[in-house]
Amino acid sequence: MNPLLISTILLFLAAPGESVPVVSSLMPPGIKVNSRETWVLRGKNLDRVDRVEIEGSGIHGKVVSQNKCEVRVEVEAEAGARLGYREVRVSGPDGMSNLKLARVDRLSQTLEVEPNDSPREATPLAEGAAGVGVLDDRDLDHFRVIGKRGERVAIDLEARRLGASVEPVVTILTATGQPLTQRRETPGVEGDCRFAFAFPADGAYLIQVRDNLHGGSSGAAYRLRVTAEPYATGLFPLGGPPGDELVVAASGGTLPASRRQVVRLPDNPKAIIEVPPFEDDVLAPGKLEVGDGREQFEPLAQPMTAGVTVNGRLDRPGEVDQFLLIVPRGEPMTLRVIASPLGSWLDAVLTVRDARGTVLAENDDAAGLDPGTDSRLTVPPSSGGAFRVEVADRFARGGPEFAYRLTAGPTAPDFRVTVTTTETEGGDVVLLRPGRATRLSVRLSRVGRTGPLTLRIEGLPAAVLCPAVVVRKFSATGAAKVSELTSATAILSLTVPDGMAPAPGRGRLRVVASAALEDGRMLSREGRFPVVLGPGNSAGTTRPVVRQVTSVPFWVYIGGNRD
Repeated sequence: MNPLLISTILLFLAAPGESVPVVSSLMPPGIKVNSRETWVLRGKNLDRVDRVEIEGSGIHGKVVSQNKCEVRVEVEAEAGARLGYREVRVSGPDGMSNLKLARVDRLSQTLEVEPNDSPREATPLAEGAAGVGVLDDRDLDHFRVIGKRGERVAIDLEARRLGASVEPVVTILTATGQPLTQRRETPGVEGDCRFAFAFPADGAYLIQVRDNLHGGSSGAAYRLRVTAEPYATGLFPLGGPPGDELVVAASGGTLPASRRQVVRLPDNPKAIIEVPPFEDDVLAPGKLEVGDGREQFEPLAQPMTAGVTVNGRLDRPGEVDQFLLIVPRGEPMTLRVIASPLGSWLDAVLTVRDARGTVLAENDDAAGLDPGTDSRLTVPPSSGGAFRVEVADRFARGGPEFAYRLTAGPTAPDFRVTVTTTETEGGDVVLLRPGRATRLSVRLSRVGRTGPLTLRIEGLPAAVLCPAVVVRKFSATGAAKVSELTSATAILSLTVPDGMAPAPGRGRLRVVASAALEDGRMLSREGRFPVVLGPGNSAGTTRPVVRQVTSVPFWVYIGGNRD
């Protein structure tokens, strides 16, 4: 397993301070718009909690009762509240808790009634509702729905998207328990399960929810959405220029025709953003990448030029997209495909051929800054001329789900910044105490060469001391010839003076790295904090659930202060 992920998991599991609140579960993990709900948060050190922190507008709550192990919160979601997942924390005089997620939805919620391990004990669930439950160890949960012949519904199980460390399995059964169909992980929904089902006859049906290896825990909450709402399986395009108004189309799945919406991209190159909900509650997968140059769409009338990002899609199984690329002799050219981090189903294979069709370079799974099923390769500087670039799927698949972004250009320097809160208490919140240094560990991965990297923290009160750190020395990582990949580590130290006043004592901080390029331009990147919502299991059969964020809360703790 990746050493960085191991250290992050150990941080998640480490014992926090004696009094900082820690939340292990939130039930139910959602709320219907224009309604009220009571959330129960369980954990430890919760007896002095007096505030709930819910990210975003249109939803607010208040603490109504608490003890050491439990907090009850009355939550209200306005009619116009933004749909989607919200970050939830609780806080009090002793600090702020770790992060949990809850879903704002248009569906009502039905809590499972235990025992429901057998078909005859199934919890009734109406269409257009979300069944809410917890997958304990070796647990089986059953819900009963009523269907009409030919009626088609969307089954959408949210578990990993809510932070549950499970590998969900959903089975549709007859009223007597005979299985009809079974689904597991669906591409594009972060390891969860989403599919369409048509009832073969009028009557009652059962939906069984379990973990693939019959694991689970008291914090493995899920929401089983059963609705006639349409859903999409593909998006196009998957990105655009910074600050642009991008027209994004959702298609595939159960949509009879594509749906479009305009998304305003932030002025933050290389950022990856969530796709806002479409109208009429259409569920759509994926994310969008903010580019850093010109954008085009396939098919191209002219050869590809350096610095252009091509938005393409393999529309049919077996399709191979081809592009003509002109490379000046003596200049290296880097080609990059990004797809899977944006929700695409594409397992990209990137191939470069010369004018005679001879393969000069090919890459399946990238190394360096783009790990996973995407592709990245470099055309050597001695190979100038006209080249054919091919984008294919490893398994010859295609359809509306197989979109990608292809970038070609000189081997430009770039770097990635990953931050772990090595000495914080209360999970992913940076807790600061007067007279004591708190350290943030930073790992830098760099492709190409830059000037020294300067690390700084933004968002802190002026009284908190955190000098910038300059990193000059990088060492080779793995195969050093792969895009000249190098790495380094650094420590940022935050200190609160003994006499600092309590306010302002809270907010959000982010880590920013910047470096000068050879042409004098400055390149800046935001640090990413991998927040572990679910640590997986010790056998490695269940993957950790990690949420990447670019800012985390901080809390200046001064003798039981509230702020």
